[in-house]
Amino acid sequence: MVVLDFRRPTRDEAGHVAGFETLARLTVDGQEANIEGDETVVDFEQRALNLRNGETISFSDDGEEWARGIAAACRTPYLWAEIAEDSDPLPDVSIEAVEIADPATHAAQNSAAALG
Repeated sequence: MVVLDFRRPTRDEAGHVAGFETLARLTVDGQEANIEGDETVVDFEQRALNLRNGETISFSDDGEEWARGIAAACRTPYLWAEIAEDSDPLPDVSIEAVEIADPATHAAQNSAAALG
């Protein structure tokens, strides 16, 4: 089961972002979907990236994987989706840090080499 919250920013009297409000909550359990709130923010025809294998999928292909992909794709300043609950989350990924002893010297050497 995957639960997504679709949110947008709220603003104060001066127009500054003051927080957020949840417009809709999408619960996907297998191929069953339930929306609480504004149903217009969820587009079941939108294709999404399957984050496990990199293929583009539709809701009808795999509802739960589609919902995970929508959470990654729906990222605008005006509307975004967050995973609130996931019964089979993606594994954590660790990326090794790359150390450059002196970034400025490294860049200058690469620039000089490129210029010949």
